[in-house]
Amino acid sequence: MEKEPLINKKTIDYLSELSRIKITEAEKPKLEADLNAILNYVKQLQEIDTSFINLDEKLLKIKTNKDLEYLNEKNFDFENDDLIDSFYQRKDKWLEIPPIF
Repeated sequence: MEKEPLINKKTIDYLSELSRIKITEAEKPKLEADLNAILNYVKQLQEIDTSFINLDEKLLKIKTNKDLEYLNEKNFDFENDDLIDSFYQRKDKWLEIPPIF
């Protein structure tokens, strides 16, 4: 017996209202199928046994140390002040960027 999909027309209408996105009746079946496919894929990912993966602090430190070693090996031939001086809008040691909104 197959379970009823999590996303149906009622859910699409609710999400459309919440997000204030106008969805035509012709778009609803495709959106419903796409969202159900995504949720089914996530369900498959949740079934994967990841208990053997050990992501403790030691592993994270190793990666961070390797990144630092890489940066230390590279000889960057510029100073922080050179970068600031090359920026066209600045005030003292601060860089000015245009507002987003």
